[in-house]
Amino acid sequence: MFARSVSCAVRSTARILAPARSASTSAAASSAAAAVATGATPSIAALRAATQQVARLSTAATARGSSATAAVSDHAQFATEASSSTPKHAAATGVRQVIPMGSQSLKCAWADGKAAEFHYIWLRDNCHCPACRHPVTHQKVLDTPSLPINIEPASLRVNADGNVDIVWNNDGHKSTYDAAFLRQNMYSLYETRPPTNSTRKENMTLWDQNIIESQLPIMEYSELATDDKGVLKWLKMLERYGVAVVRGSPAEKEQVLAMGRRIAHIKETSYGLLFDVLNEPRPGAHLAYTGVELKHHSDMNYMEKSPGIQILHCIRADATGGESVFVDGFWIAEWLRKTDPTAFQVLSSIDVGFGIKNGDHSYINHVPIFCADRNQEVYEVHVNNRTMQPLISHPDAIVPFYSAFRQINEKMRERASEWRLDMRAGDVVAFNNRRVLHGRTSFDPSSGVRHLQGCYIDRDDFASRMRQLMAKHASH
Repeated sequence: MFARSVSCAVRSTARILAPARSASTSAAASSAAAAVATGATPSIAALRAATQQVARLSTAATARGSSATAAVSDHAQFATEASSSTPKHAAATGVRQVIPMGSQSLKCAWADGKAAEFHYIWLRDNCHCPACRHPVTHQKVLDTPSLPINIEPASLRVNADGNVDIVWNNDGHKSTYDAAFLRQNMYSLYETRPPTNSTRKENMTLWDQNIIESQLPIMEYSELATDDKGVLKWLKMLERYGVAVVRGSPAEKEQVLAMGRRIAHIKETSYGLLFDVLNEPRPGAHLAYTGVELKHHSDMNYMEKSPGIQILHCIRADATGGESVFVDGFWIAEWLRKTDPTAFQVLSSIDVGFGIKNGDHSYINHVPIFCADRNQEVYEVHVNNRTMQPLISHPDAIVPFYSAFRQINEKMRERASEWRLDMRAGDVVAFNNRRVLHGRTSFDPSSGVRHLQGCYIDRDDFASRMRQLMAKHASH
């Protein structure tokens, strides 16, 4: 199919430039065209030569006038003129055309105008046939180091489903590349796509008070008590907003574990499988167990990898005060990046020490306040003034750090940045501990009992569960 379009483009361009074309031009066009006309598949070399000739002729056509350019563009832009045999569903969702770009790569073009380059060595390494990938675990069986670096196709085509078929020249192995897989992995457009460790913000809504209160991520326990469609709804809210509330669950001890296990297995920490947040007026008690205000923070930054998801379940809420407070750390980071890029650079480049001693356990870890990728997209936020250790950095960085740290804390403490939640008995709130900062207003311990239980889940397990449920319910 793509061979026919290439040869058509060459012939059309050659006609436009008939007075100026050379013998070699005619030969390139005629060779590819003749093969297509007889039903044969032109060689990769012939198609590559024809494609390159299209580019050269198109350039010349542009120089000769807009009418020639228009005629060439109808046929020559990545050879996107689909043949009459292309199925309608393939034209809409599949690859429309593939063009060899030289000895190392090809270009795929879709009907919506998107196009991306893929190297042959990359394509061969990512064959998903059962001989190259385990059909159950999807682990790679193919030995990547054994592949020849200069591997090329013996033939390639777009099949009737809009996927790409390649037969490789070194051993005759046949690979089929799903159009959706290629679309999801357009690495030639890397600078405009999130890197692997990115939070994929196209699936997220960054929020301040106005945004979150207009799109409240709240659902009822009855929606997920027995149906995992409800669990998927919960996880989608949690992924989009970084926080999601379930109301009306049983106000019983260890219910938080039951809720967590609807997602994945519980992450055990030095606090155990679960922890209690219960006002306890005793000497040496953790500040969370008293009635004092807790400023916005993320938990366990002193661990090499802090917990990804935290779940809090309210068992009793008799005390006066004690609202739970949440702030979108990604929204704060984006605000700082736009308003003060230098301050953003300071907080995303200086490692900060966090540490704690908990019984016989002692932990310390160093990490920036904002963990950002090469595109300055923040994928983790670490803030906890109570566990932050003395800053050790270059002397010239000390004052800028404290200035930037003050800026983000002042912004977080503005009422317009917060979502406040008066948790009731039976409420469950889950949040991304590496995105959403949480805190609590002060309360009077003598006015009644405030008892929450909490647990943690690794974000990897959360993401795995979400993918599983999305695949399960994709066709429903």
